[in-house]
Amino acid sequence: IGSKGKKINPVTQALCNERIDIVHWNANLQKYVAECFKNIPFEKISIEEDEINIVASDENISSIIGKNGQNVGLVSALLKHKINVLSSSEYDDKQSNKFSDLATKLAGQLAVEKTIAEILVAYGYHAPEHIVSEEITALSKIEAFGAEICEAIHQRSREFMQEKSEEEQKPIKEIERKVSAMEKDLDLDPSVVFALGTLHLIYTQPSVCRKFRVILVTLLLIFQCQALRQIIL
Repeated sequence: IGSKGKKINPVTQALCNERIDIVHWNANLQKYVAECFKNIPFEKISIEEDEINIVASDENISSIIGKNGQNVGLVSALLKHKINVLSSSEYDDKQSNKFSDLATKLAGQLAVEKTIAEILVAYGYHAPEHIVSEEITALSKIEAFGAEICEAIHQRSREFMQEKSEEEQKPIKEIERKVSAMEKDLDLDPSVVFALGTLHLIYTQPSVCRKFRVILVTLLLIFQCQALRQIIL
């Protein structure tokens, strides 16, 4: 800022007297968010993956959001996180729905009753991989479960993860099968054939963005040209 605004004032004037807010950076995201809204009362800040929930009383929600969403928009751009401003009741409903969704999903994955899944989620076991990463003795700390239930849950979690791993390996095995067939039928260099198969697999994934698809098409054409050159020669 400088003495008497010596450093910040020229910047403000260059921006046509636009207001500039100075925010102290903090490596702790929760404290960083609190710093951004330090002049407005709020009740709670909750960090969930790439979302930030700010819980405030009804009379302070509009102040946090700002005119036309300006406050939230600026902080969201600064932190590169989506920001939700909620009342206490809205936040409680959101958490309740999230808990129910996690329990429903886990119950389906393990083929257990939802009440069992709810207990697991309440203890922090949100997915089969969380259960597999723990020893059965850790599950036995859940008072509602006996030894047999703990063993069954752990066994079903291992089976689910095994099936998931096998499912994830299917595309790789399919590439290996196609590579073997192309090597045999066309007598191509194995590295060229494998690259063709891998690029095609990535290209067909729905999560691949349009820009990346253009790059993949270019690479595919390059490798296809190499393959044709091998066939011709």
